[in-house]
Amino acid sequence: MGIDRAVESRTRDMLDHAMRGELEDIPRLLQSMETGPREQSLNLCVLIAGYIAIDVSGSPWPSDAVLQRIAENTVKAETRLKLDASEVYGFVARTALRFEPLDQVFPDAADAALAPILITASLLLTFCPKDKDLWTYLDEIEAATEAAAKMEPYYFPAVILRSQIPKR
Repeated sequence: MGIDRAVESRTRDMLDHAMRGELEDIPRLLQSMETGPREQSLNLCVLIAGYIAIDVSGSPWPSDAVLQRIAENTVKAETRLKLDASEVYGFVARTALRFEPLDQVFPDAADAALAPILITASLLLTFCPKDKDLWTYLDEIEAATEAAAKMEPYYFPAVILRSQIPKR
């Protein structure tokens, strides 16, 4: 199943608000969504964050030390969002890569809804490749996520193997 374009559009709108530091608008935008689309939007942020963590780690699965560095670099690079490294780490390590529910990582319901938007926006700002436009990078992440969702599991070892072949 592909990404719902209406959900994707609203998610991008919230990410854009976060990247511009317009944090007061995000709770209103989240609350204006019905439960299903809101959950889809937060899940899209989880997928984007997991993709970025794997992409920047340079390995098939980032180590705990790499995830700690990602969290620290994210907090240092993007100060407007006032993120905490332990929250960034928790979101990326526990939710995006260990698939724990948001409410187990962020017990406060408001944090569980807002943190994925803020952290994902900060990850995009921090780790977007220098030679790419941020929105192009996000397009690529979403296209890759949709392509991977269509793959049969027997493709996965080949994708991991190909990802490790040195570029010449």
